[in-house]
Amino acid sequence: MAKFDVHRGADGGYWLDCQANLWSDLNSRFVVPLRDARQGLSTNRRLNPHLSVNGAPYEMLTHLAAAVPVSALGPVVTSLIDEEYAIGAALDMLISGY
Repeated sequence: MAKFDVHRGADGGYWLDCQANLWSDLNSRFVVPLRDARQGLSTNRRLNPHLSVNGAPYEMLTHLAAAVPVSALGPVVTSLIDEEYAIGAALDMLISGY
């Protein structure tokens, strides 16, 4: 498990791992769910950036971030390390408001 890995969730959706690798020995991970961006429900692209998962557009649902047990995470399907600035900005927006 690594920061910015995308895991398949038990519900068939995707979860984005946002926890620092320093804490990989913990039994939980801080994740943000991803939703199909074609649903077009969010208007705040800084809080909810659009990211590509295997060529399909997904929206980061930052406001639904949570800690989940490591055992709840499915297999890694891709890494979004190339989107670290957009992901970091979304988390900053949620926590700091800017």
